Amino acid sequence: MKTTFFTSPSKGTGLRGIELDRCYTGGFDEEGRRHGFGVYKFPNHMTYEGHYVAGLKQGAGKLTFPDGGWYEGEFQNNEIHGRGVRKFSGGNTYAGDFEMGEMYGQGIMKFSSGDCYEGSFVRNVMEGHGTMRFQNGNVYKGQFRANKINGQGTMKYKSGDE
Repeated sequence: MKTTFFTSPSKGTGLRGIELDRCYTGGFDEEGRRHGFGVYKFPNHMTYEGHYVAGLKQGAGKLTFPDGGWYEGEFQNNEIHGRGVRKFSGGNTYAGDFEMGEMYGQGIMKFSSGDCYEGSFVRNVMEGHGTMRFQNGNVYKGQFRANKINGQGTMKYKSGDE
């Protein structure tokens, strides 16, 4: 079944394309592309709520994943790009910079274990300088590589020892 509804034949708001569990509700431009605020439900049960420009996700939006995780923040040319927050289904939460869908730049990762990392990310990995505050009260400041403490840094233990 395919349904198309517009408030005008070429642009406006409405419902378009109920087909195989796919649905978009929102604005359209003169060429029939998604434009302005809209909600799109993907066949894989992801949902995007946010702004479109010329058919592409652009500006502020929220993407909800089938596993219960979500991303809320900036989009550019249909990609997660800019500042945002990503909640993972396992309970971890990242707030910071994204580049082409990946955690890239400065950010804060709060782990479900209670640990918290603040620092540099490269392609979804803790990489470069950062601070890890462990749930047990210990704090490490220094270098990370491939999500692990690596290189120069200092560990301050809950007891006050370094």
